[in-house]
Amino acid sequence: MAQDFESTFQADITSGSFTTLLTSDSDDAIIGFRFANKNSGSCTVDAKITRSSVDYYLIKNAPVPG
Repeated sequence: MAQDFESTFQADITSGSFTTLLTSDSDDAIIGFRFANKNSGSCTVDAKITRSSVDYYLIKNAPVPG
């Protein structure tokens, strides 16, 4: 069965909150993701997958310079 590739993005994510970008409907795979900091100061980012109320972090507290 062929993979149906999807692309999604979110701009201006608020500090201190998680934003759901995509909800999986099958056996999906993450090919890659990017983070950008549009401010002058440094920030940190997290990326996680939640399955059955359990969080699996792909990135945790990764610094993104200004």
